[in-house]
Amino acid sequence: MGLFFDSTAGRVLLVFAGGPPEAIVALLIASRVLLSVWLPIFGVTALSLRQTITPDHLQGRVTATMRFIGWGALPIGSRRWRMRKKAIGALTRE
Repeated sequence: MGLFFDSTAGRVLLVFAGGPPEAIVALLIASRVLLSVWLPIFGVTALSLRQTITPDHLQGRVTATMRFIGWGALPIGSRRWRMRKKAIGALTRE
């Protein structure tokens, strides 16, 4: 739960990035630092747990499935983010 809270804190800082330019830069840097520290820790912990509870003969299949799900979600999330930005008018083409 602590890892979830700490990595979420980095994302929440992005919501408050407003005001004078110095404050925006400080919040963006703090957000990036929090995410850069906690996401690799979560990744290593999740991989270690997955390898511990998965039988040896299924390691390759489980790893391939997790990569397929993880990498396969990126284009879907990217498309949804683009549609959301377009809906609020943040995405403009000249």
